[in-house]
Amino acid sequence: MKQYNIGDICPSCAQGKLERKEIEETFEYKGQRLSIPYYPIFHCSNCEEEFVGEDTIDTVEKRIRDFQRRVDNLLTSDEIVSIRKRLRLTQEKFADKLGISRPTVARYENGQLTQSKSLDIHIRLLIENPTCLSFVEAGKGLWTVKMMGGTILYNPNVGVHYQPTIITENRLLIQTEDYNDGKTPIALAA
Repeated sequence: MKQYNIGDICPSCAQGKLERKEIEETFEYKGQRLSIPYYPIFHCSNCEEEFVGEDTIDTVEKRIRDFQRRVDNLLTSDEIVSIRKRLRLTQEKFADKLGISRPTVARYENGQLTQSKSLDIHIRLLIENPTCLSFVEAGKGLWTVKMMGGTILYNPNVGVHYQPTIITENRLLIQTEDYNDGKTPIALAA
């Protein structure tokens, strides 16, 4: 992406000069529309070609990505920041709890990157049940979740719930039928 200035020679026809204009730009995503008024572009007075500068993309990228997140029912960048701050976590600590890098958290928060649906669920669970924070460890991926019928474990990486059956020496033995033929329960150590 290039930065354009008023009076630059048109990169398309090499004859006209660029003028700055503001238009109403509409973006469509999954049948939904986002209109952005005063969207700055550069227009060639000779060939009528229009160009979008790097600064324009930087300015609207977060807004467009958050629009797409809302359509996909994902947390927006500001909501992620709000959750992290409510949990009183730095980006580094938040990244550790999510099992991702700090730069990735920064990209989610500044709108450069959209989180996956499973990570979005993971973040929502942290805020809905803050006691999960003490159980979440990077690399472990299993959370204890208090339910009306007792405690279960949830693995947000694969969206599977496990029912713990034995606790010995601070290790959970989990029986599940999710990873086999469904006839013989297997045991997974957490």
